[in-house]
Amino acid sequence: MAQQAERLRDQHGLHTPCRPTRLLHITLANVGVYSSLPDDVLFAAIEVGSTVRVAPFVVTFDRVSSFKGSDRRPLVLRCGLGLAGLTTLRQALVSAMRRIGLASRPAFTPHVTLLYDRQSVLEACVEEPITWTVRDFVLVHSVQGQGQHMHRACWPLRG
Repeated sequence: MAQQAERLRDQHGLHTPCRPTRLLHITLANVGVYSSLPDDVLFAAIEVGSTVRVAPFVVTFDRVSSFKGSDRRPLVLRCGLGLAGLTTLRQALVSAMRRIGLASRPAFTPHVTLLYDRQSVLEACVEEPITWTVRDFVLVHSVQGQGQHMHRACWPLRG
């Protein structure tokens, strides 16, 4: 994926650096924005993850585009094949979150952010789609704006 990001940046004449590989991810559900993650929210999110039962599935990211933004437009890989699997996993997470009182944003556009640039890229197919079998999911504590992602828990997919 990092190599694909470099190719797409060059192909579209973008100038900013790609995001570090350690930060590439797909956000399925967000438990909120906090300056410091409260323990009760962390424990609730861990409880949610432990209840999810979804079978592994194949996902393919085969399109690239820019999301609208100010002067930092995200260049993202978008999903074709596997959208149903990601949606099922998200629905299971959001349902479990609601049961214990956690809320998540209603909108869901599966993507991987590769970089941010001033220039916008129209949606296009990528020459080399990226495909893998999703076998697990991770609870990530993202320190917003600081490029830090801390893995707090991980669960295998089993359905």
